[in-house]
Amino acid sequence: MKRKKILAISSALCLTFSTLVLASCNTSTDVVEEVEDEISLSATTNTLKVGETATIEVSTTYDKTTLLWVSEDESVVTVSGGTVTAVGEGKAKVYAYPKENFDDYTYVEFIVTSEATAGETINELAIDATNVKTDYKLGENLDLTGLVVTVDGAEVSNYSTNPRNGTTLQVIGEMEVVVSYSGCESVSFTIKVEENPIDTTLYDLAEKLSTTKNYKYDVELFGKIEGSDGTIQDGSLKYSYTFNETKFYLKFTALDEIYEDYDFGYVNTEKGVMKYKIVDEIVTPICYESHQKYDYREVSAYKDENVLTLEGFPLRQTSGYYLVTDNDLINDIVSKADSNASIVYNNMKSVKGYVISETAFKFVVDCGNVGHLEVTYSDIGTADVNGVEQYLTDNGDEIAIDSELTTIFNKINANNYTIALGTFTNASGVEKNAGYKYYTENYYVYLYEDEYIEYYNANAGETAKEIASCGQFIKDDVVYDFTIGKNDNNEPVIETVNASTDTIEDFYLNGGYISTFDALDEANIDMYAHETITNTTSEGYVVTGDSLTYDFYDYLGLSLETFGVIPAEFALYHYKGTVEALDQIALIEIVFDMSGKYYALATYLTNLGYTSYELVEDYMAAME
Repeated sequence: MKRKKILAISSALCLTFSTLVLASCNTSTDVVEEVEDEISLSATTNTLKVGETATIEVSTTYDKTTLLWVSEDESVVTVSGGTVTAVGEGKAKVYAYPKENFDDYTYVEFIVTSEATAGETINELAIDATNVKTDYKLGENLDLTGLVVTVDGAEVSNYSTNPRNGTTLQVIGEMEVVVSYSGCESVSFTIKVEENPIDTTLYDLAEKLSTTKNYKYDVELFGKIEGSDGTIQDGSLKYSYTFNETKFYLKFTALDEIYEDYDFGYVNTEKGVMKYKIVDEIVTPICYESHQKYDYREVSAYKDENVLTLEGFPLRQTSGYYLVTDNDLINDIVSKADSNASIVYNNMKSVKGYVISETAFKFVVDCGNVGHLEVTYSDIGTADVNGVEQYLTDNGDEIAIDSELTTIFNKINANNYTIALGTFTNASGVEKNAGYKYYTENYYVYLYEDEYIEYYNANAGETAKEIASCGQFIKDDVVYDFTIGKNDNNEPVIETVNASTDTIEDFYLNGGYISTFDALDEANIDMYAHETITNTTSEGYVVTGDSLTYDFYDYLGLSLETFGVIPAEFALYHYKGTVEALDQIALIEIVFDMSGKYYALATYLTNLGYTSYELVEDYMAAME
């Protein structure tokens, strides 16, 4: 199935399932239209003094109750439900993120002052920095532990500093730390930042990573997470990837819940690329992604693209970490993590690298109040998926086929079913059925409704050939063409019968028998993965790999250029019920264009196993 980008800090698990209205004939499409949403903010005032509040007014098409409010600097302003409180001097932006679309954010900027106005008393502000650390190495964080601040001799705590406590120091030399308090003149003290010695440990690990295809890659986000039940909780979500020369595995968890759609792997075999999953350490095959390609990278969306900008790796370690300041490297880390980049970049405080072992390192992206992102590379050069090779040794590369799927294939390949020919809108604007096509092993019939024949022939144009109910049948290894008309009592009768120039092979190909569609032959049956559809009426077997999605276009007589779309998956759906009662099948191709709109092309098969047309049956019997 399609991979959805669902990593987003602060509301990270937002799985969206598009509803596809399936076409009622084999050449129609239905489009899921996109709706433009927007959001704008305005504040009662943008200039505040410490202790004052302001209200942000919201105009939006989104649900206002689900907006995520974030202050970029809580030492300047805090925000709760659109109410902003000034807590310290400075400038700070307040962001509003719609839960439905984190990329469609906006913000308001506030300026906070603590200057005394006319008539106010200026109090005396004093500091004691005797026990404060003042000597730092480049990349260390400012630590104001031990700072004592007094106003008129009384110790206070609600002061502000510039730079703030915890700020990463990135400039060598002396600098002033300014301490401010409302109603007082600011005071300062001096700190000194020195160079750090070169340390290439992290760089060396990154260079080793760039030369191997075997490694583990974990992306974990901590913050406000939306679970499968729609509730938002403090917790984490995690993608865990294992890349190996011949195999791959992905596992996704959110709030300690494993999501089955993102719990699978691929392995290269002599028969092609097999898809599998591991449950309780037991390897279970799902289906084949391809029988023509033998490297999972050629058929999978998951590639071992472990390229990181080596030139941007920090070469100095401070307080047990490496401060990352190179924009290209930061972009590599964030974009490869498949995170919601707008939230990460707007709230990012720092990016730090850590060496975990001789084969592992990680990055921590601090996003302040929103949460943080951890990206870990481990088992560099040695990563493998346990149990898969042993499974192939013990069981080979054959996949046991679902018995119900075999039954469905047999029913379709028996060439006995009915297909609806679609609908048309008549002159009165009423949608009507065009007719049906009856398929049996020895004949097929296009039986059009009278009203459709009249409508088509009246609107076909001068160069188009008029249509009539017709078909072909095989008798004594000869193919015959026939037409169907009406007698004086308006009853259907066979009007003309002539030996055809078509061969028996032409009969099945030109007649459009489903059994000629490659996706339904015996060689491809193990490429279907069974998945239960999220409604109460149907179940499906889905193919996402190889060229079978393209073959469906050929079967329908369509071209990709006509629609300008890219096939995403082909599915064979059936209505729920016992196998014995199975008589309705839908062959569906789901596609999408570059704008993200979804289309569905469908061919419906009904009356499987008991389709017949008595008029043709009687005529063929009379020829004996």
